[in-house]
Amino acid sequence: MTRKKLNSDLEISSRSMPNVEGFKDNKLTMITSKRGISEFSYFASLANIDETLSDAEKNKLMSEKFTFPWEAYSELDEDHGLLLAFEILSKAQIPENSAAMLADIEKTALPHHFEIMISELEKRKCANDGTEKVFLTALWLDRCGERLSSQWFAAMANYAYYVLNDDFRFGFFVAHLKLKEKHENNAMRGEITIQSAREGGKARSRNLSPRTIEILQKMENYVYSGHTVRRAAQLTHEAGFGASAEANRGLWKRRK
Repeated sequence: MTRKKLNSDLEISSRSMPNVEGFKDNKLTMITSKRGISEFSYFASLANIDETLSDAEKNKLMSEKFTFPWEAYSELDEDHGLLLAFEILSKAQIPENSAAMLADIEKTALPHHFEIMISELEKRKCANDGTEKVFLTALWLDRCGERLSSQWFAAMANYAYYVLNDDFRFGFFVAHLKLKEKHENNAMRGEITIQSAREGGKARSRNLSPRTIEILQKMENYVYSGHTVRRAAQLTHEAGFGASAEANRGLWKRRK
């Protein structure tokens, strides 16, 4: 496998795929482009291609038959969210029959609004296109489930795709759904860590010694008078406050 960095953070790599049926004599190669968390690949037969070419040159050569290189990405032929939405909803705690779902929904809506919902549901029944359950599931999760949860995004994605026939909204919900499924736990752990650090800083501030408070107040007077932090730290030390100018600067940086 070979790799090459492009534009500092774009990386194109190629990897030989031996013993692939139908391509044993054609040197089937997977070419991958990656930047940050985005990664896409396509398979190419590199028979009769100069092996001394760089990965970037091979990538360019193999993608010339397309207007854009991404048109060859194998990921474009894969499921784009419908399967993920189905898997998530299949595990969701949703009432099994329509009557139970409607009973729950009715408790959350004003009478005239519930009538509008029933009217829309009847339209779905009359259409006989399979969208009745999609509509009802989305309505139940929006009214009785947890909004902005993975189940909610999955149901809204299905509603946008099957009921509204709106690819833009479907893509919007699926994008959020995939982000939640892949990154939310790490993001929330990071948020907890940041919050803990903030709380720790506040606790340390509350426990400052009287001498430290004097040093910070002295520095604060100098800073508000127009001095830089470095100069304020030096003047504070020269006035008899703090072990050194550098120590005073350190206290100032940590004061919050």
